[in-house]
Amino acid sequence: DSMLGAALFLRTPELGRLGFNYRETVQSNQFAYAGDLQAYLASWTVAAGVERAGIKEVWTSPTTTARIADNTYLIGASFYPLNELRLDARANVFERDVGRIYTAAVEWLPAFLGIPISARFSYSHVTGDVVFATNNTYGVSITYFFAPTHSLLTLDRAFR
Repeated sequence: DSMLGAALFLRTPELGRLGFNYRETVQSNQFAYAGDLQAYLASWTVAAGVERAGIKEVWTSPTTTARIADNTYLIGASFYPLNELRLDARANVFERDVGRIYTAAVEWLPAFLGIPISARFSYSHVTGDVVFATNNTYGVSITYFFAPTHSLLTLDRAFR
């Protein structure tokens, strides 16, 4: 499948970020568009967003097609107890109350190493009728930043 997409965002590192994106998988007629807002409040980042995703041109009868789509709502907060440490809590709520995904994560960029690498550990729990292979997911990711050496707080608000 070929994929098309575009993203646009406006950011002020002192205030927040407003973002929009669109993506489409051409052969399967899948699409998604989303908007999100982040506000930076001292050591806190609060976020909210909505995504509409679905399938274009689904046959509903021999002569007609329809677009089938649902919304997903996101709310989250990040706290930086140290400039190199971020604690995250997020919730994704699916339209028609089919379920939720709750995620907690911690990311650390150890400044004493002098290299721009962070480690992120996460846990997600799925509730309701959301169809996934498991209800609990654990994750580990390592990120290398191709940016000047900064704290994790600065990297998140100015480069990510």
